[in-house]
Amino acid sequence: EIESMLGLEEWRDMGEGHYFPRLTNLVIKDCPQLATLCKLSHANCLKYLEINCCGKLPSLPKGGLPDSVETFIIDNCPLLCVSCQYSLDEQSWHKTEHASSLLVYHHLRSCLSTSEGTSVTSAS
Repeated sequence: EIESMLGLEEWRDMGEGHYFPRLTNLVIKDCPQLATLCKLSHANCLKYLEINCCGKLPSLPKGGLPDSVETFIIDNCPLLCVSCQYSLDEQSWHKTEHASSLLVYHHLRSCLSTSEGTSVTSAS
């Protein structure tokens, strides 16, 4: 979890998966100056990604999300919400929850393998 790094503007490198080879969950929270996110596509074990309160983050990094990601939550990141609504809706992602500041996506592959009626909620 990366939390309350108030001065973090750019996360440049994840070592092409070498630094975090078994990373399954990543939460980036309360980093209001973060405007650039490192390439995540090499994080092959990543299943859950949540980005919360990162108001200056305009988009996902080049390469998008790794295929392993099953759940992607965007909360209170207006620029990222707009960007992802267009890019992820065209790919194999299913939006399961949508409010003014919250988007919850599930990869269609994982939706098919979970039981219907399961919901994901976020407490703010």
